[in-house]
Amino acid sequence: MKSKLFYLCVLVLQINYTPTHAQARLVFAGDAFMVIKNNAVLVVDNPSTNAITTLSGNIISEGENNIIKWNIGTNTGTFRIPFTTTITATTPTNVKIPFSMRLNGAGVGAGNIIFSTYGGLGWNNATYPPSDVTNMNHAGVPNSQFVIDRFWRIDANEYTKKPTPDIRFGYADEEWSVDNNTIMESDLVAQYFDTGTNDWSTTFGSPNTVANSMFGVNITPSQFFKSWTLSSIVSPLPVELLYFSAKEKNQQAFLSWQTSAEVNTQYFEVERSTNAKDFTKIGVISAKGSNNGNNNK
Repeated sequence: MKSKLFYLCVLVLQINYTPTHAQARLVFAGDAFMVIKNNAVLVVDNPSTNAITTLSGNIISEGENNIIKWNIGTNTGTFRIPFTTTITATTPTNVKIPFSMRLNGAGVGAGNIIFSTYGGLGWNNATYPPSDVTNMNHAGVPNSQFVIDRFWRIDANEYTKKPTPDIRFGYADEEWSVDNNTIMESDLVAQYFDTGTNDWSTTFGSPNTVANSMFGVNITPSQFFKSWTLSSIVSPLPVELLYFSAKEKNQQAFLSWQTSAEVNTQYFEVERSTNAKDFTKIGVISAKGSNNGNNNK
């Protein structure tokens, strides 16, 4: 039987940190649960990576404003949050969706990062987007069937320069495989919503389909926007591929493609494979950055 560590209702829990004393930590034991709800805030005032420590704990957020506010400041290292979700398609089942963020470069200023996640409200996530997201479209067409049923809030605040993170997302199988979604798990990539352009970013990361995680999401401080999701690379948000062609000449493959929109797109990676499963990068082609005209590659 799983124990419940805390139950939060409109409550702020503060883990205090005073440099002259031992650092306070939130330690989960025995697969304990913490439920954050009703727009509650858990304030972690210890900037160390072990301020939240667990081998098997669970934090249920399931709301954009059910948040963990971690006063990380200029610290670096790997910060882990043991998010868990409850799947209720048949009988309630707790599924671990752990989140981690490795800060490779420190932020400038006494900043904090807010974390939350929610999903499971049906395949059409255009009906429950984060507050700063204005669309779930691909090239102007609703695209929810190619996007998993989960959002993350990763909100860096009060920095004069934001940190440089490498993010890892955990997700539940039911969030991509639900009826009406059109997703192959191996095609998943991560994207953030750019409030400056009101469009979704270029794609990041690679999925581990065994561990149900998205890893290798490396972004710069200027790309540190708050709202994230996972989408299918077949129909990501919002780069539109008009065609892709591969032709053989003198035992070499010549590739060409055309896009009709490249919003916040930095580059295209060219990969090859001998078995159609394992791929190796062999080149990088620059993109247009932000362009709505046809672009030939």
